[in-house]
Amino acid sequence: MRSKGLRAAIFAALVLTLVLVGSGLWGDSSAPRAVDEHASVREESAGSSGAAPDPELPDSNVREPRGSETPNEQKPKVNGRVESRDGVAVAGVHVVALSDEGKVRDTVVTDADGRFEFDIRGRARIGIAHFPKLNKVARGRVQFEAGGSDSVLAFEGIAGTVAAGDGSLLTSGVVLARFAGEDTIVANAPISAEGAFAFARLQPGRYLLTYKSHVYGSEYDMTDGGIELEEWRTGVELRLADGATIEGVVLDEHGKPKHKVWMRVTRGSVLTGDYTDEEGRFRVEGLVPDKSYTLTVWLRGFVPEQREARAGERDIRFSLDPGLRTTGVLRGSDGLAVVGKQLFFRFGDGAQTSLYATTDASGLFEVGGLPDQRIEALVAQGEMVSCGSFRAGDRDVELQLPPP
Repeated sequence: MRSKGLRAAIFAALVLTLVLVGSGLWGDSSAPRAVDEHASVREESAGSSGAAPDPELPDSNVREPRGSETPNEQKPKVNGRVESRDGVAVAGVHVVALSDEGKVRDTVVTDADGRFEFDIRGRARIGIAHFPKLNKVARGRVQFEAGGSDSVLAFEGIAGTVAAGDGSLLTSGVVLARFAGEDTIVANAPISAEGAFAFARLQPGRYLLTYKSHVYGSEYDMTDGGIELEEWRTGVELRLADGATIEGVVLDEHGKPKHKVWMRVTRGSVLTGDYTDEEGRFRVEGLVPDKSYTLTVWLRGFVPEQREARAGERDIRFSLDPGLRTTGVLRGSDGLAVVGKQLFFRFGDGAQTSLYATTDASGLFEVGGLPDQRIEALVAQGEMVSCGSFRAGDRDVELQLPPP
């Protein structure tokens, strides 16, 4: 028994000795200790947790400086400049970056110095957008690797700036180009934040340029009425026509002002206009002085009225005519009433109007604002087809759809 107690005491003494040695409380405290500099950094970064991090693991609290990224980690850029044939920088040009498969990766607009820049990775084809809204790219595309810089794209077309009547640059809207004397728009150029526009790869010829405030806004004439293109031109300065307006009033059949009536004003391919205010007055600006314009009032329930006026005229008076009303029924080729079908109406002179009517649950329709003449009724079946005609003011008219 005594030997067993002695062995237990000796074992306890050995354990205590090992604990004291491991904790640093045993031995000469004045002896030098090896210093692990990395361990001291790790101990400081451990904060108040009291646990020293594993020396084999990276310390997530220690950050490398920002400038230490390798070139492969930096986001590559592609940049360059757009110039005309004579080396002049062209602002407002839409430049498109395409993938090898032809998909649009990004679109940017050149600044006042003609410069552009893309933040892209990998390969890209860079070209000047022919029609910016469709992202079609003109010929002469350049193949870039990411990081390509100071490449020059050649610009062929019309480019310049657009200003208001007071000379201040416009920073929104689009410039539309038509061949002079034609109504079809051949190109459009959005205006950049610096007032610049650019048409790429237009055919030489005479163009009428107009300004549009936004996609569905009104168009305005430019003072010069068009540009002669003997060769490509940059640095064109366009200014909206100013100082010419057409003003007037629209009244109903009782002589009272008619509110929110659209006054349509046209000259060739130029379209603009204005809604009447609460006093029935309208004011159309941005017209070329002394030029003749066509004014048209189209309002459902009233006979359309049209007249000519010169820019600068004021106090033009329109009196709306409620005209005649017609009622009737629309039937199919099988003789059954056609429900929910929209009818359009064309006057005897062949002019299609804004008048329309929709058949009800019994196939009945009613339309007013008709002039005293023969009216043709039309329906849309892939294209507009006639379903009969009548005299304005007739009642209980029978219209019938043609066989399919």
